[in-house]
This record gives sequence, structure tokens and C-alpha cells, in this order.
Amino acid sequence: MVSIKKNNRNRHSSLRQQLATGLELPSNAFGGASQIELSSNREAVIDGCLGVLEYSENEILLNLGNLTVCFLGTSLCMKCMTPTGAIIEGNISSIQFK
Repeated sequence: MVSIKKNNRNRHSSLRQQLATGLELPSNAFGGASQIELSSNREAVIDGCLGVLEYSENEILLNLGNLTVCFLGTSLCMKCMTPTGAIIEGNISSIQFK
């Protein structure tokens, strides 16, 4: 029975990826792993962000679906926010996953 669930999960994952490709959407638009790209400690580009949970100059907490990510630092700001992503700028001192 477990193998059937795994096969269904793989099939659904493949269908999601095909649909995202056909609609020219990010590959994780229908669920999946998020991606964070750092440029030094000054900028973070987050793909797969589902929303902002907390926002201040020293802490930004984002919902990534199955987990949350917390950016800590000084002079933090959201440069850009889209339905599936965000860009954080400032002096990032640490990143925590919860």
C-alpha cells in the first residue's frame, strides 16, 4: 500500500511540473520546495514564498508552506513581493528555519 501512495505522489508531482511548464509558471507554483538565493549578506531572493508572517526593520518572517524562514538583521526591508516570491534587502545577520 505504501508503494501505491509513493507512485501517486510521484505522478501528481510530475503532473504539477508539466502544468507549471505549460503555463510558463515557476516549477514550484503548485507546491514543492522553496528556493533562497543570497547575494552576500545584503540581499535574499526567495522563490516559493506564500506570505509575510511578521515584518520589522530587524526581523522578517515568511511562510514557505511546509516551513517558515526568519531573516534577522538590521535595516531589513522587502524590496519586492509577488504572489510566489520576495526580495529582502538590508544587513542580514542570520537566517532561521522553523
